Amino acid sequence: MRKICQIGLPIFLVSLLTVAASAQSFQVQCPTSTLTHPVAANNNSEPAYTSATAVNGAIKCQQISGGDGFATMGDGSSTYMFSFGPLSGLAKMAAGQPGTDFPYEFNVVAPFNLAPGDPATTVEGGGTFTYNGAVGLAPDTDRGGIIDGHVDPRQVMDFFTNIFGWTFTEFDPGNYWMALTGDNGTPGINGAVMKRRDPAQPVVTTILVADIDDTIEKIKANGGTIVVEKMEVPSTGWLAYFKDPDGNIHGVWQTI
Repeated sequence: MRKICQIGLPIFLVSLLTVAASAQSFQVQCPTSTLTHPVAANNNSEPAYTSATAVNGAIKCQQISGGDGFATMGDGSSTYMFSFGPLSGLAKMAAGQPGTDFPYEFNVVAPFNLAPGDPATTVEGGGTFTYNGAVGLAPDTDRGGIIDGHVDPRQVMDFFTNIFGWTFTEFDPGNYWMALTGDNGTPGINGAVMKRRDPAQPVVTTILVADIDDTIEKIKANGGTIVVEKMEVPSTGWLAYFKDPDGNIHGVWQTI
């Protein structure tokens, strides 16, 4: 089995890393209360209007996805497009209604496996589609099965195991798993998966270097910024994180 790439969910400080690429699940949350709507029990319905100076309305949420690419027009020319699509309130929109959800509607795990193209796929197949929650929500098994917006990283591991045959070993119970992507004697890299620590946590690419100090100086000289200073992972190597001129976060790793 050839080692191709590594997956992980690191941002800034990590425990142990021998990595070169990362992947992550997403996090979606609809708050049950806010500063202007502090009572959660009052936020699952539209309150009566009181006055123009009072806090009116309710908490409503919608999950959306975005993507970009080039589309070929009828005359053969290519046009760059950026589009958004909904990932919650699907049954409402299929019925011609606004797709925004109250928290009790949004924070619900799908009661069945969603099919590509839903709700149209289910409806056209003779079924009934009533799900309005956020696509991708799953119970957080490490916190008693609550719905907190997280997708269990073990689902990511199952995905790569089933496709590429990768194996994972738990390093920090419930938080960090080492990945073996192929035989140690074959070209490639291993890595890790860890639980997401921030909703805005980016995918991080970590690059193996021969001399981390020399690399750090080159990063600074070419317009990069060090965001996490060089640190030692005991008996393993040295790790630092930097931001490139376009604002992307990367890591550099030197093996001891």
